[in-house]
Amino acid sequence: MLIASSMAVSERPGETRTATLMVPKALSDTAMLEAMSIAVQARTAAILDTGIPAGDRAATGTGTDCLALAAPAGTIRHAGLHTEIGEALGRAVYDAVFAGAQDWKQEMENGSHG
Repeated sequence: MLIASSMAVSERPGETRTATLMVPKALSDTAMLEAMSIAVQARTAAILDTGIPAGDRAATGTGTDCLALAAPAGTIRHAGLHTEIGEALGRAVYDAVFAGAQDWKQEMENGSHG
């Protein structure tokens, strides 16, 4: 299953992470909610796994982070963790966010950012 995902990390520390997701399957409202929940969980896990600090704690994102999910309206009832859609969506979001956050972290450590 093809899940398209794009990721943008801002130019300053602690700024917004934006992910745009397109699911090529016709999802019900319930499946859209499940898919969005998986995307948020994957984004948070990826940020935690980078070890970016937020004060004395690990960052989990910012108040301005944004996820946008697009899919045709339809009858697929579920898109949870144990579905093909949920697994593909979670992996795409995690990979995109982790890669973007790692790049940003590396730039910050090298002093070549901003």
